[in-house]
Amino acid sequence: MKLNSLEIICIDYLIANIKTVDFSKLENNSVLKDKILHRLLTIRDPTEALLGYIERLISRDTRSLDLSNLPLAFSNSKFRFLDQCKSLQTLTLTRSPSLTSQKVLSFVSLVGGNLKRLVLSQCLKINDSVFHYISYYCPQLEVLEMEDCISINGGIFQRATSTLPSVVVSETPSPSLMMKRMDNLLSLNLNGCRSIPSRNIYNLTSAFPNLKGFSFNKTFLSDEDSQLLIETLPPSIESLDLSYNPISRLALHQIALQNNRRFKLKSLCLGYCRCITAVDLTNLLLSLHNTLEHLSIPGCFQIDSSIFENLVTPQQQQQTKNNNNNVYLSKSSDIALRTLDISFCTQFTNQKLSKFKSIGCKDQVEILRHNNNLSFQHCIYK
Repeated sequence: MKLNSLEIICIDYLIANIKTVDFSKLENNSVLKDKILHRLLTIRDPTEALLGYIERLISRDTRSLDLSNLPLAFSNSKFRFLDQCKSLQTLTLTRSPSLTSQKVLSFVSLVGGNLKRLVLSQCLKINDSVFHYISYYCPQLEVLEMEDCISINGGIFQRATSTLPSVVVSETPSPSLMMKRMDNLLSLNLNGCRSIPSRNIYNLTSAFPNLKGFSFNKTFLSDEDSQLLIETLPPSIESLDLSYNPISRLALHQIALQNNRRFKLKSLCLGYCRCITAVDLTNLLLSLHNTLEHLSIPGCFQIDSSIFENLVTPQQQQQTKNNNNNVYLSKSSDIALRTLDISFCTQFTNQKLSKFKSIGCKDQVEILRHNNNLSFQHCIYK
């Protein structure tokens, strides 16, 4: 939820005089109540008095909560009011140095039943046992974000099971903890989780068999390890983010191979993967041309407009085919690409990019660029 400047001024005035607010009149104005609650939750370390008002504003109809600014050092009894959030679908707990897996358990045991999205990014003390708790208490979870949780090892992925009796769920961390297979999880963000060894990340399919989106950037994943990761991804995968990793030809070849055999990628992010060459990316585009809709390669300064050379119109194809044996796309309708992010790709000069106007898919692709002055330029060639 975003508040405009006028709303912030008005709500801050209400908060400053909150003792005079008649909360009974807010029952019939859920929009205003949600905005006041949202503003209260942005206060860092609120007093116990403000916590009392937060509790009064939360109801059965509350669907989203960001508790990142609350003092989690409070005892679990302070958060018993969450038990009334029967419709909560999004819970955010980020940037908390004191948040542990056991503290997460106290939250998901209260509100996990209907959660669709859980954000636990930048919580440095969270370990593998958090998957043990989430898999049991959040059966409907679809999106899990755990960016920069550097204490996660991922060994629990290989101990995923289809059933997990309640007697197994324990507050005592154990290296032999199991997790329940999360069949409903569609998106998993493990960006920056550098402590996960490659041998554990290969077990994603056993823990998240229906995963559609996976992000694993900033983890120093090698070209060889990324090749094995791509080979073991679940067949349902549609979006993959491996940015800021030293991957190159082997990984791209495996993406093309698996895209033809098992899955159909729609979105691929390879930002700042500076070992990738224009030839490797061209071959990848040829293999994924009829499925890939979004390609993001910002910061790949060694890539230039030559990746477009094989995206030609049928007339150009016939003329060029007589001169060499290169493979070309048959027609512009075969190309699924809709968005191309080439921010900070310095080889894409305006002169070279102008060639894009002549290719077969020019009417459907949006090119996103940042220029040298760090301002954003949105180019649509039609």
